[in-house]
Amino acid sequence: MKVSVSVSCIAFAATMVAIGGSAFAQNAAPSTGVRPSILVIDRQLIARESKLGQDIHRQIETYADKLRADFGAQGEQLQSEMQALQQQPASPDREKKMQALQVKEADFRQKVQARQSLIQGGEMAAQQRYNAELTSVVNAIMQQRDAFAVLDKSTVFTSVNGIDITQVAMQRLDRKISTFKVPLVNPPAESMIQMQ
Repeated sequence: MKVSVSVSCIAFAATMVAIGGSAFAQNAAPSTGVRPSILVIDRQLIARESKLGQDIHRQIETYADKLRADFGAQGEQLQSEMQALQQQPASPDREKKMQALQVKEADFRQKVQARQSLIQGGEMAAQQRYNAELTSVVNAIMQQRDAFAVLDKSTVFTSVNGIDITQVAMQRLDRKISTFKVPLVNPPAESMIQMQ
């Protein structure tokens, strides 16, 4: 029991340091006795269930389905041709066909990767817009409630009832923006470098 108490104390102290433990003491309103509040939000739930999150997810799934529809059959055909050629006895004719097929396969791979890159770029643009909109909503709620921090629910072990703003934030986000046209664009160059 001693160990779990000290671990809890350490976790609480670490949280206070992360969000500015000294600010907690400085921001308290001694004249009224009101302590500043920490709000909690479930970002994963909002991403899954908000109108904007669902709209973005649906569009990306549609793009991925179209990619599979456009290239799936061709990919399977190339694979079948490659397997058939590999089963033939070695000959100069087989080597020529194999080289031609490898060029065809490289071209196919390049087309698929180009489309995947556009989808990924669109997903990044949508994520950026989503984050900006959610941040704007959460900041407004913080100001209204005189809070000084919002923590993701996944990082909170326990909390007092009434400080979870997930539903309020989702309702406001739904009213503010429910759709965003996910563009098909190449990701920024720096993100491409990081992926490689």
